[in-house]
Amino acid sequence: LLDELRSVTPASGFDKVQVAGDPEKACFRQRIKKGIPISKEILTDLLAVAKAIGIKDKILEKFL
Repeated sequence: LLDELRSVTPASGFDKVQVAGDPEKACFRQRIKKGIPISKEILTDLLAVAKAIGIKDKILEKFL
């Protein structure tokens, strides 16, 4: 049934028909490949906390 729904011609302006869960699965696959995007501000805060609790600079450098 899901494959049948996905095979329907999409409405004008859309590339494909998606069913419940398709966008989430696509997002999951992308984040597995590329990581979870975070802002520079949050990254700076996370690195500051990591350094404050004693995580070595060499480990932190991988995230810069």
